[in-house]
Amino acid sequence: MFPTGSASADTLPAGSAASIRIVTTSCYALTVRVVNADSDTVRTFSTRFSIFNRTEGEKNRGVSSYVAWDGKDDQGKLVGPGRFLWHMDFDFGLGRLRRYRGDIMVP
Repeated sequence: MFPTGSASADTLPAGSAASIRIVTTSCYALTVRVVNADSDTVRTFSTRFSIFNRTEGEKNRGVSSYVAWDGKDDQGKLVGPGRFLWHMDFDFGLGRLRRYRGDIMVP
């Protein structure tokens, strides 16, 4: 998910409080929850990533994109500084689900 002002999925999103570069060889659906230090979910968003124009010979070529959070909660208000946590669920289809977590520090 990249905010308004981003050039494309291949460039770092403009106005991001935090972003993660993802390199994948598969299409996926992604659900992200941003959680504060009290374990309260402050933001939830979903996106889909598809790979276009790839030939059979390129099927293992990784394609990069970014997932970004603009530092706002679900009501559109900026969160204060502190430690947050990504909860990321990648759904590759056919029951293939991967879950990841990562720290976010907002100054």
